[in-house]
Amino acid sequence: MNDSNIIYKVDGFRFINSLHTTARQLPICSEIIKQLSNKQLPKDILFQLMVKWSIQEESINDKYKNSKGKLTQNGKATTAFKNYLDLCESLKLVIRLNDFYASSRLSFVLKYFMEHNDDNFSKAEKIFYLLQLFLVDSDGILYVLDEINTSSLNQKALQVNFKDNFNLRLVTKQILATPIVKNSINERYRTINYVWQNPEKYAEHLLIPRCEWLTTLGILDIKKNGSSTIYSFTSNGRVFFEKLPVLSNSKLKDINEIWIFQNFFSIINFLYPGNNTISFKDMDPKQKINELGFSLDNALKVVKTSNSFKIPLFDCLVFICIDLFSSKNIIIEMSDVLDMLKAGITYGLKSFNLKHEGRLNESYIISEII
Repeated sequence: MNDSNIIYKVDGFRFINSLHTTARQLPICSEIIKQLSNKQLPKDILFQLMVKWSIQEESINDKYKNSKGKLTQNGKATTAFKNYLDLCESLKLVIRLNDFYASSRLSFVLKYFMEHNDDNFSKAEKIFYLLQLFLVDSDGILYVLDEINTSSLNQKALQVNFKDNFNLRLVTKQILATPIVKNSINERYRTINYVWQNPEKYAEHLLIPRCEWLTTLGILDIKKNGSSTIYSFTSNGRVFFEKLPVLSNSKLKDINEIWIFQNFFSIINFLYPGNNTISFKDMDPKQKINELGFSLDNALKVVKTSNSFKIPLFDCLVFICIDLFSSKNIIIEMSDVLDMLKAGITYGLKSFNLKHEGRLNESYIISEII
């Protein structure tokens, strides 16, 4: 096992704390982004727009009509809307200002992929959500996958096992964690063991939405067996899971930021394999500049910025890697893009250079006419 498959340093505890069992459908988050678009809307207006959309979906889409976690049931609003807004906030897709909501800067990247794919929930959308879930919720996602790796499990078994098995994950990670991360892990341990009165009941809200997301993303499969719901890996999901790294002191799956930047898209290729994929690393220098330069040029039109010559780095990295993977079958890691930008890229009549500020969310790509 090489070092890219082992996590020696735990750099974060990534877990969406506030979840409700109704927030199961990622496509509803996408629809919220569509409705917001470039607007800033009061919560009540956004609610009305989403209810109208849901009623329409119930009338034309049998799959949606028969699903759980809907915004309406037989034309009447459910209580799920608030929970989807909370999920969108956790995924950093929307910004709340008092009772007004607006799209986040990153959501414009998602919006582009929604508008430029004919599929209802395209490969590009799936990759976007999985990347974002790994960044903000990898401990929740990987916990579920570790549990189902042992054997196909029903909802009841997942809930019953949660307290003991999630405690094991927390204790195992704590040993390798930085002091700040240790505090986050300790707080979660305290909440589960001393604050929650009924961990099994709370677990329903934490586990079931994640199982549904993973099914939408093609990693898990859901089957009904009488009154039971059984979760298991898809064939591609199984391969994807086996390629994920483990903690150095256990067999538990985990990731850190370095792994995401250096390995995420190579592993994604096992989940969403394309035809005749090519690794960016195997291209000749001229090819690299042409492909990356073309995608950077597109990013200028897609990534939201207040200065057309100063592009937010992270949003741009997400756009380029998903764009090249989904449209051209090029496997490129975010670290590959960073390495090229550090040296500077000239494409057409533009130059692109990295302005690194230490923190990723404060770093930019500078575009200049030459």
